[in-house]
Amino acid sequence: MASSLDQWFYAQQGSQFGPVAWSELRQIADAGQLQSTDLVWSQGMTTWAPAHAVDGLIVAPRPMRAFRISAQQAQDFARKFFEPGAAEPSDVNRIAVGVLAVIFGCLGVHKFVLGRTGQGVIMLLLTCTFVLAPAMAMVGVVEGIIYLTRTDADFHRIYVRGRRAWF
Repeated sequence: MASSLDQWFYAQQGSQFGPVAWSELRQIADAGQLQSTDLVWSQGMTTWAPAHAVDGLIVAPRPMRAFRISAQQAQDFARKFFEPGAAEPSDVNRIAVGVLAVIFGCLGVHKFVLGRTGQGVIMLLLTCTFVLAPAMAMVGVVEGIIYLTRTDADFHRIYVRGRRAWF
């Protein structure tokens, strides 16, 4: 909008400052010393105008806070799915998980119950390809049989607290 040869004046709290070049006025604004409600004037303007009304003078800050929140949410989401211990269930019934693995193993239901959401999603997606559905069903049956043949103490030690992923 303005060249570096322009002479600008600005007013803050009843005091007038200037003349300053456009680049210097921008530096003052970027440093936060010129507020959006402070008045500015240059030759060719009919009246003093608020700094926010002059194109390119007060650059709106990018919404970094919103980005930080969404980045934090993404980290929490990834941690929930893939970090061991993040979604650890406190009380899991060995028999229920074993039966779910045998019946619905190809869908990864038993992995979701155990808090292994990432592995459950993997099994579900591989089942949706239909080519690997029989393999995922076999994995579910084998894991179900293993869960059912363990003692409660072993099951909790190995699969709940120990967070063993497969078999």
